[in-house]
Amino acid sequence: MTQKIILITIGSLGDLNPFIALAHALSEEGYKPIIATSETYRDYIKSENIEFFPIKPDITDLKESLGLDLPDLARSMAKNDRFLFEKVLFPYLSDTYDDLLPICEDVVAIISHSISFAARPVAEKLKKISFTILLSPLMIYSPLDPPKGSIIPFMDDPNSKVGIAYNQLLIGLMGFLASVWAHPLRKLRSSRGLPKLKGLNLLLGDKERSHHIALFNSSLILNSAKENNNIFYAGHSFHDNYNQTSQLPGNLEQFLECGSSPIIFTLGSFVSQGALSYYKLFARVATKLARRAILLVNEADYEALQKEHLKNIFICSYIRHSLIFPRCCLIVHHGGIGTTGQALKAGVPQIVIPFLGDQFDNAERLCRLGVALKISKENIDIDDMTNKVQFILNDQLYQHRAQNLSKEMSFENGAQRAAQYISIKIKS
Repeated sequence: MTQKIILITIGSLGDLNPFIALAHALSEEGYKPIIATSETYRDYIKSENIEFFPIKPDITDLKESLGLDLPDLARSMAKNDRFLFEKVLFPYLSDTYDDLLPICEDVVAIISHSISFAARPVAEKLKKISFTILLSPLMIYSPLDPPKGSIIPFMDDPNSKVGIAYNQLLIGLMGFLASVWAHPLRKLRSSRGLPKLKGLNLLLGDKERSHHIALFNSSLILNSAKENNNIFYAGHSFHDNYNQTSQLPGNLEQFLECGSSPIIFTLGSFVSQGALSYYKLFARVATKLARRAILLVNEADYEALQKEHLKNIFICSYIRHSLIFPRCCLIVHHGGIGTTGQALKAGVPQIVIPFLGDQFDNAERLCRLGVALKISKENIDIDDMTNKVQFILNDQLYQHRAQNLSKEMSFENGAQRAAQYISIKIKS
């Protein structure tokens, strides 16, 4: 009988696509994958011929409990880092745990997103082999390469024992505060008869109990930080087949063929909710520079932007990044890890405008690699953005470094490497 493996995730397409890629790779290894996530993605997952299992919360649950739609959720999360945990994830811990417990009884392994907090307690309770997927370098929390863009005063890239010890102290303090703040998770573990965990182990899982897999390009983290940290660095996975097409729309292809390579502006599937004012600003920047542009917008904003009658600007709601990014001269985005990986693979310079979560950390790391510039969403204005776009397009070093990184990533298949690693651990 084919062994089942369950993959548990939550969030935007950037959080789901790597798990779909991993599910396909696990199928090639001979396993039967099941993806457990929000009901919203049922049709997408089933269209990939992957078994689906719904878990809370879904957007309908959040609308009922919080009275917020997707744009409101996006704004709330951008304003308060703890909103995601305190209002979206923690209130559903017990429900998700109870839903997962019976379906996980006959699986051989449990694979979970780092913020799928109910998954690892289920694995412990059922004594199943567990794998935690780290989608971005922020989740590594290394004193040698600490979180970037944080309000915590870490010492960047420390080169002394004192600096490393200082960062380790701050990470320990942060872990202690997080474990206090994550009271609902401690309560869940206690109520289910599971041992206490402290610090970041409470949130991410103890590496003695759960194997950790980094599913992002390793150039984003310093080599020194990757040594002896019990994490398997698989690389980025590039699945982005949401609209089930292998070709660009005909009208977009025609637009691309009728002029120079455009700038593309995208704020992802989640941040783009309620971001009409940003896209109007992007259009003004492109117009001021007399540059052709593509705006990847939320469907709700499509008609409003079309009414602007923007010259030399193509507006669409969703295009696979893997198809369009290599055709552009500059990628302006929010810093989501999925978009970041696709932009790196495309070999195109970037401007990053982070809004929430790991996007600030990703932005700083891209700047460190010399392939991007960063703009603060709070201080964004047309003149500053115009200057930065003009600067990065005129500096050939950004293009050169981006192309070199792209060559290094050309054969990267993080999902395949992760699946092979998982299979080895299951059989060992």
